[in-house]
Amino acid sequence: MVDRIKDFLASSDQQLPIVILQFARVKNAGGTNIVQNIMYGTGLLINPDIPEALMLRKREISQYLSVVSGKPAYLDEDEVLYSIGRKIIKELRAAADVGFYVVRATVLDVKPVPSWWYKSCVCSVKAEANADEYFCDGCNRDVNNVVDRYYSN
Repeated sequence: MVDRIKDFLASSDQQLPIVILQFARVKNAGGTNIVQNIMYGTGLLINPDIPEALMLRKREISQYLSVVSGKPAYLDEDEVLYSIGRKIIKELRAAADVGFYVVRATVLDVKPVPSWWYKSCVCSVKAEANADEYFCDGCNRDVNNVVDRYYSN
């Protein structure tokens, strides 16, 4: 996953990226937002070639064009994106209701590797590399099964 992010950052693509996190949980730990893997199924997609991402890309382009032309830019096919509730990350953390939301965010900074991601044991404690295995302080043993965790501020 980290290699995909590095490849994207190294590419000459100048458009705003569409980043999709699937099956992830945002958690606040000590004042830092952390995106956690859920059941080893979290996916990170960057500029995916799926209909929802293409519709969002069209909407973003039309919004930029509307600023230049002064005409409203609303596409009927984007109705699903407008009808879904919108919340900022702070509101999502406080939300008690389960639902689908569109989150529009701007990435302000990407910290140098590896400060924005780390390997974690299944018990949620950071796992330190130890030869060809990882050691978990929480379990106090070598572990083979680790997951990537990401910080989000």
